Amino acid sequence: ELPKTVDVAYRALREWILQGHLVAGQSLPEAELALQIGVSRTPVREAIGRLSAEGLVVMERYRKHVVAKFDENGRVEIMELKALIEGRAAARAATRLDDPEVLYLRDLSNRMERAVREQGDAAHALFDELNREFHAIIWRAADSPRGERILETALSSPFNVLGRLDASLSQSMERACW
Repeated sequence: ELPKTVDVAYRALREWILQGHLVAGQSLPEAELALQIGVSRTPVREAIGRLSAEGLVVMERYRKHVVAKFDENGRVEIMELKALIEGRAAARAATRLDDPEVLYLRDLSNRMERAVREQGDAAHALFDELNREFHAIIWRAADSPRGERILETALSSPFNVLGRLDASLSQSMERACW
């Protein structure tokens, strides 16, 4: 089954925001975005509405939508909320993971840490890939689809929102994971 055009527009815009192709404060002109995505303006308008409900887009004066800006308080709040939900998932998963899965999680964590340490900001793509795999294993073991859905929507936050990849991130990962 083909995805609905609004889903296509939503996924494209969301990905562009999360990957930093659309940056904080950037205007979201519907006609231009519709052309880039290959859909009409209506699905783009609906997608922007969904992204607004998730907090990734805000409406400014004259009904102009822009990519949301996150100040330090917003960054801290997102990280704290993610930690609560992910902590619950990790606790559930810990009772369900077998030894090979735990070893694999440690390996993924080490690879993420090494990438950040050796490549800094250039590690974004590799880090994101490894991080997605790491969390997919945890969420699968936690068997918590609602928690996962909450993180995927309301608490999505790219590193361009939360800050740079650096040694402090790898230290935080180590504390969070082990």
